[in-house]
Amino acid sequence: MNRKWILVMLTICIAAGLMVFPVLGKAKAAEQTVLATTFPIYQIVRNITQGRDGIKVELMLPSQMGCPHDYALTPQDMQKLAKADILVVNGLGMEEFLGAPVKKANPNIRVIDSSTGIQETLQGV
Repeated sequence: MNRKWILVMLTICIAAGLMVFPVLGKAKAAEQTVLATTFPIYQIVRNITQGRDGIKVELMLPSQMGCPHDYALTPQDMQKLAKADILVVNGLGMEEFLGAPVKKANPNIRVIDSSTGIQETLQGV
């Protein structure tokens, strides 16, 4: 039951985050690139944005990667970050490897932490 509740909250947080950013809400000629750090986050973001024009969702880490705790950014990752408009992270310490390199690769990138609100939810369970 807890996993189901966490997934529901995660989906709501990502959906709300994507709606909050005006960069996705406005019709623009240029396509917006949303970069998701892990495969589960990629799947959720892809499902949320499905059918919306002008949004391209990409995966940063290899889909077969289990746990990214010890991951080190590659030059290809830095290129993906440089081209992205929005970065959706799992949060809760999962992407410790990101830190300063994100803003170095792309100072204008908007970061959505999909774990926002989850800690408070778990405390109430």
